[in-house]
Amino acid sequence: MSLGFHDAAELLRLEKQLDFTGGLYTGAGLLYLLIALIQLMLLRNRESVFLFLYVTGGMLYLFYSRAEPLAGFLSELGASHLFDTLPYASVAVSTIGHLGLFYLFFRLWEQPAWSPLVKGLQIGCALLFGLLLAWPVWVAYWFYGYLWLVRAVALLSVSGLTCILLLGNWLYWRDREEDQGMLLLTFVPVLLLVLLIWLMEAGVFSRMDAVYDNAPGLLIFYESTVLGGLLVRRFLRERQRLRHALENERREVLQDLHSGLLPEVDALRELNNRAIRSLDTGVHRRVDQLSAEISEDIRSLMWTLGRRGGEHLDELVGRLREKVRSRFADLPVETRFVTSPVIIPEKISVPFQISYHLFHFVKEVANNAAKHAGATVFTCTLDYADGGLSLSLKDDGYGFAYRPDEPGDGHGLTELRQRAEKIGARFSCESAVGAGTRVLLRIPELNTRKGG
Repeated sequence: MSLGFHDAAELLRLEKQLDFTGGLYTGAGLLYLLIALIQLMLLRNRESVFLFLYVTGGMLYLFYSRAEPLAGFLSELGASHLFDTLPYASVAVSTIGHLGLFYLFFRLWEQPAWSPLVKGLQIGCALLFGLLLAWPVWVAYWFYGYLWLVRAVALLSVSGLTCILLLGNWLYWRDREEDQGMLLLTFVPVLLLVLLIWLMEAGVFSRMDAVYDNAPGLLIFYESTVLGGLLVRRFLRERQRLRHALENERREVLQDLHSGLLPEVDALRELNNRAIRSLDTGVHRRVDQLSAEISEDIRSLMWTLGRRGGEHLDELVGRLREKVRSRFADLPVETRFVTSPVIIPEKISVPFQISYHLFHFVKEVANNAAKHAGATVFTCTLDYADGGLSLSLKDDGYGFAYRPDEPGDGHGLTELRQRAEKIGARFSCESAVGAGTRVLLRIPELNTRKGG
């Protein structure tokens, strides 16, 4: 029986000759490289950059030792020298990654005596890597240059790993930080392997094919897994530390507002009542009004800060309604507050940033209308639909000549635009002399957090 161009016996013989080890190593290496790239894009920190460099260096060696068709492919492109440089280039790139992680984990920027040494080794490896890629250009002028270049790569790589082992252990025993100890444990087998390979290259030991064929790939997978997990762990722990720091800062701000600013405002109102009322009733009323507004704003900010995860939409609507009502309480202005739907659904969460900036947005518009518009009716309309919120603030006052292309308007619109940008909202204004003013705000998604 035959199948294609071969009979069954021939196919069985060819199958026995196949070696999938190279493909498996290369495929696994590419998977680790992809994982390191994804981790770099997700974490976006320098530690992930150096991890990616280390994995890249390991992949260069796997390409050299396992991806046999690569040599023929590069030869056809006229770049066969690149294949010859892969093992040494892999050492240079991996060493840059190792030293970078060592520099960051051990905070060597705080060690002026050792920081230049590590940075110098990194720069040296980077320069040697560049020379390796272009060695056919300059080796014609210096026949033994490539040999000395390889020796320099070996010297720098061993020096870098030795520096990590000796200096790292000294710093670890001084500081006793867990992450530093875990990093050193991942470097020990690599240091031993690199020393063994270079000693075999130098002829001190006879070449052992099992070491060349399997040890580098296994160590790359081991280190990639351990280092990747360590970086993710550090990232999550740092996020947790920042959350705790922000929580502590929030509590301190609340304490400062409660025990610092509020008593000072109350003292100002008391002084106003005792000393200014009998001298100038107009000044007394103005100071009393400003004191009341400041106290209200401080208490509103304290209430918002006290709600760690923000507040529900129905609660926010209630606060906005009360703010509009109180602002026009002493003025001959009719206030209308309309919501759609009439009963706002419960348990709709509003993030802190949106709640904070939306409240002050309404306050600013209401203040402008109360002070400058000469309005008789002020209408606030809230429309909740499809997870977004639309806000319309309208008065029937004097209005002004609004020109959207002139941001320096003098009507507080710049501040309103900035608040809208901070919560990812769309802002617009409609006004004309004698026709009143209408301010519109559209928040596409209440649960989308923006910086603010």
